Amino acid sequence: MTKRISCDLHDYFEIVCMRQSNIRITIKGNVTYQGKAVDLKTLQGTELIEVQLADGKIKRINIAEVITLSACGNIPASHNFDIKL
Repeated sequence: MTKRISCDLHDYFEIVCMRQSNIRITIKGNVTYQGKAVDLKTLQGTELIEVQLADGKIKRINIAEVITLSACGNIPASHNFDIKL
């Protein structure tokens, strides 16, 4: 069974994609990715966030594997936040 996150936490992923925010995501294993939030997708029952990395490549990250999500360096500053999942 696929791990799910709460609706409240899911809203943060929707917000960063809607705003195309600059984000930093850390996943299990302490691997960190930084880039621009692009979209949420569901593939084969797994929900993924697509992040455009600095080199322009799109990285798909399973949101159930995310341990921290940070929106950083965005204008206005009120669009920046840090959450621990």
